[in-house]
Amino acid sequence: MSSQNIPDEEQEEPKIIVEDKRFNRDEIFSETLVSTEEEKTLEEKPSTEPSKVSEEKTASAEEVKKPTEEEEANEPKLVSVFSLGVDGYLKQSLGVLLNFAYVYLGLIANPETGILTPDISKAKLSIDTIDFIMEKLKSSFTKQEQAELTRLIRDLKVNFLNKVSASVNTVVENKKAGG
Repeated sequence: MSSQNIPDEEQEEPKIIVEDKRFNRDEIFSETLVSTEEEKTLEEKPSTEPSKVSEEKTASAEEVKKPTEEEEANEPKLVSVFSLGVDGYLKQSLGVLLNFAYVYLGLIANPETGILTPDISKAKLSIDTIDFIMEKLKSSFTKQEQAELTRLIRDLKVNFLNKVSASVNTVVENKKAGG
């Protein structure tokens, strides 16, 4: 039997490049915010005129260096996660978890869809996580922050109990009507 000779080019395995597009690693770890539109504009420009490109880079850099005080106050600042530290990061996470708890209790509409999406198990997870983080960070809160967060978590727990008891009452009433 004769074996078929396959050229070397066809035998090579294709090279696969995996790029994680969920986040931009450079933005997360940098301390300055660079507009991606500016980067794309600079990348698209032909390199045949280096003097014009460098002048444009200098001009745009000067414009960035001279914002008014009002612009500086309104401009978002990118802060490295590591500069916050664990305490700061967890404190910021409390706000997100509070919003999740309100959404999953059905107290506010889901900001993404605009509709109520109650889910008691996810609400409980959010509330328990907030409670855990608050307990761990108790010493790093001011008295005012501690009082406000305690009030918020108490309100969430009361709302949770109201939702659970309402759903239990509904189930009991349905069983009585059907049986």
